[in-house]
Amino acid sequence: MSSTSGGALNKAGTGTLTLSGASSFAGPITIQNGVLATATFANAATNSPLGFGSSAGGLIIDGGTLQFNSGSSATSTRLFSVGPNGGTLECAGAGPLKLTGAGSIGMTGSGDRTLTLAGVNADCEFKFAVGDPSSGKASLRKIDGGRWIMTQAAALTYSGDTIIDAGILIPLSISNILPHGLTSGGTPKGISFSTKDNSNSTTSISPSTHSSAVEISTSAENRIHPMSRAPSP
Repeated sequence: MSSTSGGALNKAGTGTLTLSGASSFAGPITIQNGVLATATFANAATNSPLGFGSSAGGLIIDGGTLQFNSGSSATSTRLFSVGPNGGTLECAGAGPLKLTGAGSIGMTGSGDRTLTLAGVNADCEFKFAVGDPSSGKASLRKIDGGRWIMTQAAALTYSGDTIIDAGILIPLSISNILPHGLTSGGTPKGISFSTKDNSNSTTSISPSTHSSAVEISTSAENRIHPMSRAPSP
């Protein structure tokens, strides 16, 4: 698809749509349901299967899943937005996805929503800042057996929950590794994760003032412990 001045693509329905080639349309691409998959995740303002994408508004996950599925790694500065219905970012292949831009993901519309990090890859990286929408709270959820490494250069400011259902989440930012000190109805927000037998019970961890990295995992046993350095690749 071509047209740097316009053009839009809406993904609806429960199936999987795979995009390839170098499209130049400006978007937006909106993922409302199902899975939008690609093996190429280019930088912002670059022709790619996901269009030209010069801003977070050019790629919106609003109820569906954006899936990176490749045998090779990809590093990208491509921002995206999360809509009121929430969105899932999945690292599905053998090659890791490393989102290394310095910007913030967008939040379209109003109301609470959840950004879910998914997939089986053990070395995917997420550097973008995450904040709240103009009205409502944003939450972060980790699912599936893979590992996501969060390397934000600035403090995270979302005021919803941080939920670890499966796999490993490693916050590795220079400050505010998780949004401690934020409140919802006067109650400090912390971390919660499911027990390893997949029962409905959860374990909660109070907000922390640590500024070093921590690893949060549901592998073998639920655990959280400080880390003095970045994990090995």
